[in-house]
Amino acid sequence: MPLPLLRRAIALAVVVLSLPSAPGARAAEAWPARPIRMVLPFPPGGATDTVGRIAAQKIGEGLGQPVVTDNRPGAAGTIGFHLAAKAPPDGYTLVVAGQPLVVLPVLYRKLPFDMVRDFTPITFLGQTPQLLVSRPGLPVRNLKELVDYARANPLKVSYGSGGVGTGNHLGGEMLQHLAKIDLLHVPYKGAGQAFVAVMAGEVDLVTIGMTTALVQIQSGKVRPVVALTPKRSTALPDLPTSAEAGYPDFRVNSFHALLAPTGTPRPIIDRLNGLWAKAVSNPDTRERMEKAEVEPVTSTPEAFRRFQLDEIKRWAELLKGTNLRLD
Repeated sequence: MPLPLLRRAIALAVVVLSLPSAPGARAAEAWPARPIRMVLPFPPGGATDTVGRIAAQKIGEGLGQPVVTDNRPGAAGTIGFHLAAKAPPDGYTLVVAGQPLVVLPVLYRKLPFDMVRDFTPITFLGQTPQLLVSRPGLPVRNLKELVDYARANPLKVSYGSGGVGTGNHLGGEMLQHLAKIDLLHVPYKGAGQAFVAVMAGEVDLVTIGMTTALVQIQSGKVRPVVALTPKRSTALPDLPTSAEAGYPDFRVNSFHALLAPTGTPRPIIDRLNGLWAKAVSNPDTRERMEKAEVEPVTSTPEAFRRFQLDEIKRWAELLKGTNLRLD
């Protein structure tokens, strides 16, 4: 080859090699090559924080890279969700979410993100069966007696919650709507404080996780009214479900799930899903989750998406016509 042509060929090769790699090439790079951030949209110490830290450790062990938790509490979780929604969909940002995934689209007139469009589900992480419990001195022993008593005493029956927009709050709102009764909402700084308030007789009712309630039920400090679950619990086999009590829509789904920003490559989603499925079969994971009063579970991304859409529709119907909206 003549020298000028050779020089031209070498120059062209240098230019080609210096060009940025194409998207397909970047996607083929080894993942993960650096630590992953897991956004937790609620404060340390709560169920979301505990479940997220367990998931971060187990997934990090499987990936061989640290998964670093990042608590971003505030505004019913919207601060953390907004942060995760804006993150690059490259597999280096994950978010743990629960009930806000299905109620925020209903509660907020405007959000700076979309809970469906902006997030890709990975898997369920866990769920907690819920009960409605009362202080022992309240003269009711089942849901029918409670509804009758509340109708005869409007705004005299109170229920505690962990704050506006929390599962405890929405449980009370749901009961009012379905039974057409008027209850008094008393918000606390957390669900645990609301539960203690029931035991102390400060408020009459609270929806709470079954594991939390069991010991206090057995000691007589609270009384179970109804199980907010599809079927009776083996721990409380004599306690009817809300469906058996005539209110099948009175259900509060306390759950946790793992998601990523929309556009995260499917191979990354599948790998994360498989790692959690493996972790759930580990006795150490199950023991730690159950100590946190959460039953470890898993699912396909598609199954979780169906669940999310069904729940959003259900909450929209339940809260239609109420004034429960957040700005």
